[in-house]
Amino acid sequence: MQNKIAFFTSDSIAIPCLQKLNELYDLTVITRPDKPAGRKKILTANEIAVFCNDNNIKCIKAEKNIPQSLDKNYVLAFCFSYGVIIPKDVLDYFERIINLHPSKLPQYRGPSPIQTALLNNDPETALTYMQMAQEMDAGDIISQHQIQIDENDTYQTLEAKISQLAQSTIIEIAALSLEGKMEIVPQNNDLATYCQMIKKEDGLIDWFKTADSIYNQWRAYYCWPNIYTVWNDQKIILKEIKKIPSDNNVSPGTIVMVDNTLAIQTIEGFIAIEELQLAGKSSTPARDFLNGHPDFLKATLK
Repeated sequence: MQNKIAFFTSDSIAIPCLQKLNELYDLTVITRPDKPAGRKKILTANEIAVFCNDNNIKCIKAEKNIPQSLDKNYVLAFCFSYGVIIPKDVLDYFERIINLHPSKLPQYRGPSPIQTALLNNDPETALTYMQMAQEMDAGDIISQHQIQIDENDTYQTLEAKISQLAQSTIIEIAALSLEGKMEIVPQNNDLATYCQMIKKEDGLIDWFKTADSIYNQWRAYYCWPNIYTVWNDQKIILKEIKKIPSDNNVSPGTIVMVDNTLAIQTIEGFIAIEELQLAGKSSTPARDFLNGHPDFLKATLK
C-alpha cells in the first residue's frame, strides 16, 4: 500500500510536483474552491482542479473545515502556492507540513517573492523547503536550492525554472522526511525581509523612472497584472518590450521612432515597444498599432 501524502496548492507552478508525487504516493490535493470567471461570472475550476480531474487524482476544493474532508493516516503534507494562509486546525491535523517557498528565505517572506526578485533585478533566487509554522514563511529551513536569474527572465520563465526544480527535488525531500533524516536550520529572523501582495495598479508605468526600472517592472508583471500606460484616457498594455540607450533630450513619456522602432523616452533610456494591447482588444505588433493610430507617435504619456 502506498503512503498517503496531501498537497495544498492552487497554482499551476505545482503541477510538475503533483505529477512526480502521484507516481509514488497515494496523493490527495487540496485546492481552493471554484470561482466566478469571465463576463458571465460562471463558476470555474482552477488549473489544479482541472489537472487532478484529468489525471484521476483525489481533489478537495476547500479553504475551511479541511480536516473533516480528509482521510486518516497521511504521513506527510506539502504546500506550494495554496493562495491562503493554512489555518491552525490544518497545521494541528498533520504531523508535518512542508512548504515550498520561491525565495532565499528569510529574504522575501510573503506572497510575491518571484515578482520582487525580478523587480529588484536580483541575480539569483532560490527554492526553499521549510517546515510550515503559524507565522508566515518563518518556519525552519529543510533545504535551499539556488536558481540563477538571467537578465531577460520574466515571471513566466523564472516560474518555469522554479517549477522544474521543485519537481526534481521534491521526492528526495519526501524521502528524507519519511525516514526521519531531515536536518533543519532555524531562520535568522533579524535578516527577514518581506514582499507584498501585487495589485493591478502596480502595473502602471512611471515614465520618470529609468528604462532599467521599467524593464524590471515588465519582467515581474509579465503574466499579471502586466505593465500599462494611459493614452487619450485609454489603457495600453505593453506586452513585449526592450530597453535601448537614449541620447535624446525629449521629455519622459514622449513617443518617438528610434532606428525604425517605436519607443518611449524615460528619465534615462528608451523603452522600445514590440507588441502592445488596447484594453479590451487583441494584442498587436507596434508597427500595426501605429498604422491604425498615427497620432500615437509624438504624443506624451503621463
